[in-house]
Amino acid sequence: MDIRHPGKTDIYSLFGIPETVNVANKPLRLGGISKEVPTMEFARQQNMTDWCEGLVADNNDIHDFPKHLGYFTIPKSSIISDIKEYQKKIVICYMGDEAGYGACALEEIPENTYVALYSGQIIPVNDKHPFKDHSNPYAASLDYILSGKPGASINAEKIGNISRFFQHAPENLDDYNVTNIDLNTIATANLEIAKFSYQGNPFICFKTKRKMQMGEPFLWDYRRVYWEGMELQPRLFDLDGRIINPTSYILKMKNIMIDFESNHKSYHIGLTSPIDITQLTKEDFPLSIENEEYKVGISYEQFQQALKDQRNAYELNFSDPVFIYHITKEHSTKQKQPAHEENDINKRSTFNFNNMFIDKPTLINQQLRRISNVLLPALNWSYDEKKKTAVLNGVETDRVAIKILAEHLKKYKDQFNLVIAHGNNPTTKLPTIYVQKLEKIDQLENIDVASLPINKLFL
Repeated sequence: MDIRHPGKTDIYSLFGIPETVNVANKPLRLGGISKEVPTMEFARQQNMTDWCEGLVADNNDIHDFPKHLGYFTIPKSSIISDIKEYQKKIVICYMGDEAGYGACALEEIPENTYVALYSGQIIPVNDKHPFKDHSNPYAASLDYILSGKPGASINAEKIGNISRFFQHAPENLDDYNVTNIDLNTIATANLEIAKFSYQGNPFICFKTKRKMQMGEPFLWDYRRVYWEGMELQPRLFDLDGRIINPTSYILKMKNIMIDFESNHKSYHIGLTSPIDITQLTKEDFPLSIENEEYKVGISYEQFQQALKDQRNAYELNFSDPVFIYHITKEHSTKQKQPAHEENDINKRSTFNFNNMFIDKPTLINQQLRRISNVLLPALNWSYDEKKKTAVLNGVETDRVAIKILAEHLKKYKDQFNLVIAHGNNPTTKLPTIYVQKLEKIDQLENIDVASLPINKLFL
């Protein structure tokens, strides 16, 4: 048993707990003054039970969490030395009553610098701790690289370090309509996530995407799934760490979900992909959504009220549809969609587990594996984020399957602006697929796997 964490054991501490942390009463660029505060004193003020720089596990879970998730292995000096040096150059700043604490740079920090670990209690996903129980604002997922399934989470709510205070900013402003404010003054994410294995243990850390200036807030993209799961609305900051008035912008890409009761049962149906709500007009209402059993609709007035209440939410939720139509097999109806939008409508359940710590390369690799696993379950993709290119290398016996997969992917190249090629790897002379201009997850999410012509493998 660990003296610092009763009932828990340190899986691995990468370095000691600092005696003090830098804390300011406001962001530095807004006049905040940094002072050294005893670490444990500040932690208890934040309702934390302890501070750690690594992983802690409950004694009963010590042998249950997965160690072999497929992350790349690093020597200690390559990342940990950076974190140890630059963590001293971070100040925790009070960002206001609405946002709470955040963090800013005490001095300039170079691009591609590892600045902090995400530390906390590691909890396995198993029968004792099922998937649904991991939902928490401070829970970060540790997924298997091959399958994309969650193996564990790191929870920093009660035990953590400075990274638990890093605030959210989007990767870009493509999903926002902004009025009365200069886009160049709105902060976007300057951190990205990296996952690695050290001495058999999985870790998550933060790396700078670009050079950070003194006083700049540390910001990273929590991702859509976090805000939907937590049922919260993201806020935007300016470059100095000031909260931007939420009436100055609107999150335009939203899901629409409708809750209703019928025949003493509760239902939850909605869009399977977000739509640009700023393109909807009064003529598009009542807006109807259907699944296999029901067709339901919302009025224009309901929609306008929801926009007032949920202006910057990723999901608009409704609980009192203006009509409910039960679809029978004999009288099944096709859903009416807005003329400008063609979305697949289907039944969907709310996703509550926080996968916000899945970095973009991992998300893209998960989608690529989903697409190729039917034909080539033993092969793994290699994705180069800088080149925006994914490569799948096979062996001689995979030649037919790779050709079938490549031909299937080419059907989507115009729709999703992709470049697909296949042939022989110039070095190994073995069959290879290349997917180029691959920048976004949604270029892959709608590629259908069910229609893959698997029967061609046996011709």
